[in-house]
Amino acid sequence: MRKFVFALMMILGLSACGEESEVVADNGKPTVKIGLIYPMSGNMAILGNSGKIAMEIFFEKFNKKNRKFNYELIWEDSQMQPAKAVSAANKLIHYDKVDVLISFYSNMAMAIKPVATQNKVTHINLTSDKNVADNDYNFMKGYDNEVMASMMLEEIEKVGAKTISIVGINTTGMIDNIGKIKKSTKNTTISIDDIHMVNPGEKNFSMILQKIKKAKSDYIVVQMMAPEIDIFMRKYHENKIDIPVTSASCLIYLKNKNLANDMWYIDSTGAADYFEKKYFAKTGDSVTNYGESLYTVVNILTNTYETFDYKPTNDELNEKIRTTKEFVSEAEGKVYIYEKQHIFTVPVKKTIKNGKIELVKE
Repeated sequence: MRKFVFALMMILGLSACGEESEVVADNGKPTVKIGLIYPMSGNMAILGNSGKIAMEIFFEKFNKKNRKFNYELIWEDSQMQPAKAVSAANKLIHYDKVDVLISFYSNMAMAIKPVATQNKVTHINLTSDKNVADNDYNFMKGYDNEVMASMMLEEIEKVGAKTISIVGINTTGMIDNIGKIKKSTKNTTISIDDIHMVNPGEKNFSMILQKIKKAKSDYIVVQMMAPEIDIFMRKYHENKIDIPVTSASCLIYLKNKNLANDMWYIDSTGAADYFEKKYFAKTGDSVTNYGESLYTVVNILTNTYETFDYKPTNDELNEKIRTTKEFVSEAEGKVYIYEKQHIFTVPVKKTIKNGKIELVKE
């Protein structure tokens, strides 16, 4: 298993780590260890790379503060495979002795959740699936699927569309997304022509596209990640489908965003000006790939730890996060913590122009 240790120890203000779970650096401050289980290789590696850049941006500023604790980040590669995510979680908990786990995507979270719960380790997953956060040790950071679905359907209604076809992939998060879209149609004039579900690794979408074309749906709603969403959009263009495409968040996962030029979709708030400028300065790219969301999670964690005059237990940490209610992130602006374990941002409408994501200001 590949281990990704973020930057040099001097960047985080740490000395070499000892064997205990509470490591004391040379400055006498206790160390908080944060284990990050992210896709660092494979089709979704861009998310891991963006996460690491986000952490550079965060700690460059945070390390200038007079803080009570040192913070160490330890990265593990999930490869977007639940079994590897579980192995990574066990290693981080039992070998690295981390205090907190952060993971990406609901399939990984559902696999990690029992491990975090059994070991009473705080676990925050970047997802839109509320099922991730159903006990005291597991949080979710993302958006409310139902609110996002309703907003997307409202936008579809605005152009007079009446019918949609949904194409989704059989993963926990996407099944939950599609369930919320289906539920939300009951409050609209929109009906669903069909729901086409495929398994991860699907490459042949031509038959599905022809069925949608025959049904004469007004919109196609795509709920997939890479590489399937890129394959689908290439087939969409090859088959010369003239039905518009939208999504609840998923167009961001396109590796080739030119495949969705001039298409709109609904997504989480996105990066605030401060974060976007810092990210662009480091990468030359304004597409932050949810780096701002990880920034917010670590912003909340470090802010919460710094309210204590001693290193808190996980139960104390969790309770403090739960009672925060609202938090202003330097990377996203205001976020809300409610229903105990849910950390939400407000969804917005975005579009893709010349392969770049832009916020639609209305």
